[in-house]
Amino acid sequence: MSNTVNDYVLEKLASWYDDPVKFAHEAFPWGVEKGPLAEWDGLDEWQQSFLNDMADKIKGSRVTNESVLMAVASGNGIGKSALIAIIVLWFMTVRQNVRIRVTANTEMQLNSTTWRELALWHTRMFHKDWFVWEKTSFYHVSHPTNWRAEAIPWSENNPDAFAGVHADHNVLIMDEASGVPQSIWEAALGYQTTAGAIHLAFGNPLRPSGGFYECFHGKKKTLWNTRNIDSRTAKAASNKKYFEDMVEVYGEDSDIVRRRVRGLFPRHGATQFISPETVSEAIERVISREEVSGYPLIMGVDVARFGDDKSCILLRRGPKVPHVESFEGLNVQELAEQVVGILRTNKDIVMAYVDEVGVGGGVLDIVRRFDTRAIGVNVGRRPHNPKHYRFLRDELWGRMKEWLERADLPHNEQLRKELVAPEYSITDLGQIRLERKVDMKRRGEDSPDIADALSLTFTLTPETEADWLLDEDIMANVRLHDSYTSDMGRNNTTGY
Repeated sequence: MSNTVNDYVLEKLASWYDDPVKFAHEAFPWGVEKGPLAEWDGLDEWQQSFLNDMADKIKGSRVTNESVLMAVASGNGIGKSALIAIIVLWFMTVRQNVRIRVTANTEMQLNSTTWRELALWHTRMFHKDWFVWEKTSFYHVSHPTNWRAEAIPWSENNPDAFAGVHADHNVLIMDEASGVPQSIWEAALGYQTTAGAIHLAFGNPLRPSGGFYECFHGKKKTLWNTRNIDSRTAKAASNKKYFEDMVEVYGEDSDIVRRRVRGLFPRHGATQFISPETVSEAIERVISREEVSGYPLIMGVDVARFGDDKSCILLRRGPKVPHVESFEGLNVQELAEQVVGILRTNKDIVMAYVDEVGVGGGVLDIVRRFDTRAIGVNVGRRPHNPKHYRFLRDELWGRMKEWLERADLPHNEQLRKELVAPEYSITDLGQIRLERKVDMKRRGEDSPDIADALSLTFTLTPETEADWLLDEDIMANVRLHDSYTSDMGRNNTTGY
């Protein structure tokens, strides 16, 4: 690098330290005739706004030591990969002992798009000779070990790769963050244990669940600085006619236009069984206790099978859920004691449906010694409607889905997440097949323990439950549900 360029950059460093916008406008040859940016006059408005907010939050974090959490959900072609590259180059230029980790939804996206964009903008930068770009790393020529950025494809077998590292400045950047699994988002919480750590997430809002979605919704929304960018407003999106055609064909508020043009999360995932909109409406719906007083009180008990699962006891009375309780680490005897205790306290519980697959059978046996209202349910057995559902669990969730259209749900964030998490498929016979818990965990979702407990309360058919309002002497009809366990063994876990 010539002394002239070197002197220019050194002169600018102090003014760039807290001003990434100034850096972006002065470190690259915008508008220079025959240069790589000859047709560009600088950053887009949304990019400048993001960088200014980021700079303000970083300055504030030097006082509060709080993490800087920022997310951008956008349509296609807005210039987010370019912004990611400029952010990396700014940090590398103005911060010593900085460690930056960059990941994306897939290794191909990371290598062929995100990291390649860094290489492109590196070559455009006046002081490019200060740094070395390699296939998976980018570092200062004089400090290759502790002054560097790294491209790290995520692996659910090694989520700790995204925990915090020792450095004066920690930065984590996720590209196409909607496709990054929950386990990686959870591991990334380790970054926030370092004072002033920075976590930035960008991407199309492809699915209404997961870590990226939670940046914009629910309790975590208050922690994140978020923005939604419409492709039609971005100057980097040159083919505006393409977006206009999409709106014309699919409609302004269609999910595909929301995802790919407007930068808004879809109301319903393509393979999502229950929509977030349905659950949100149920949470906001208010039904008085008087209106449900005539309905039977029904218990559902979901029994934990794996180390991080939770057992859950839930009570439902018609369209309301008056009681939800989760337990972690209880053995069979201890969980059974909890169930018996609630049954003794609530004499008006008419049925306690216990998930009896595997270890749940032990819970059921103990409970039935003290209370005959407990009935075992094997959710892996044949459903009542095999034309529409593959297993009983699928059918119970189907009933619960219909119930949600008129339900009054409690403000329980975990239940909300669990209800919208499972995806589904259609078998060759046209049956609905709900995603298994083990498959949900592979893509980083929690086990839907509370939601499964709620679904068990629909073992009593909606027709029979409605009849309860007209006939108090209905126990004989209810007992026929003992047949749920009569034709298949307890240890059948095919549908679970």
